[in-house]
Amino acid sequence: MLVGLDCETTGSIASRHSLVQIGIYLPDGQQFFAQVGWDAFEADPESLEVIRMSEDDIRRGPAASDVERDLLAWCEGHGIGDKALVPVGWGVSTFDLPFVTKTFPEFRKRYLSHRTVELNALCYALAGVKTYNDELRDFDFWKRTAKWAAEFEATASMRITPDWHNAGYDAVTSLLAFEWLRKIMGHPAPSSAKFVLPHNGP
Repeated sequence: MLVGLDCETTGSIASRHSLVQIGIYLPDGQQFFAQVGWDAFEADPESLEVIRMSEDDIRRGPAASDVERDLLAWCEGHGIGDKALVPVGWGVSTFDLPFVTKTFPEFRKRYLSHRTVELNALCYALAGVKTYNDELRDFDFWKRTAKWAAEFEATASMRITPDWHNAGYDAVTSLLAFEWLRKIMGHPAPSSAKFVLPHNGP
């Protein structure tokens, strides 16, 4: 099961910093979101500014063990099988999963697949070889446009208020961005006025 997954943290180094938010979004629209609190932690001020959380906000959150208990119950309640979740995200394997492994080891062991879908890698794969509006596009275009398409879907169709650098919102838009990129990869000439569907096409 491909799922959007995102974390917010007090910094970029899993061995030093702490996970303070986790969001998971299932293809059927179900979502898990939780803040995680710590009494003692190391924080990069710039990271706290990005996620709009103070040190007092972090201290008020529930303990990681309580959040993991709720997360395991949520997975069980949705009938998720062993190693069934394939995380989708921007840097999900290099950034998010080390924090998840450190903070929620039982969840990582029971429910997360060793496979991931790296959205940055997909954008690099499209760069210079896939056209949009009949022009080859670079990595920055694909990443920017995938995020825009995901935000448009979230806000216009799903009525979700934009909230970047919130793990719940970013988990939703990660999966939506992947769905958009997958459609782009399957289309011979996306957004091209030159492309005409066959008569028996959809």
